[in-house]
Amino acid sequence: MFEPGHSTVEDGTGFGLAIVERVAEAHGWSVSATEGRAGGARFEFHGVDVVDEVGSPELDRGNVATESDGSSTK
Repeated sequence: MFEPGHSTVEDGTGFGLAIVERVAEAHGWSVSATEGRAGGARFEFHGVDVVDEVGSPELDRGNVATESDGSSTK
């Protein structure tokens, strides 16, 4: 799914998630995809520095996740 050119829509370029993965890696993070709780996909970013409301980095490196409802964007 993160390979350039992989798309599930007819006129998709397949570059979106490949770019996301490269940006994550450039920041020292990793990204993975699993099934979302309500269908669709859940994207998890690992190794992300967690920042508090003041903008100070926390000591622990955490994980951040976001879910898609399964609808496609171009």
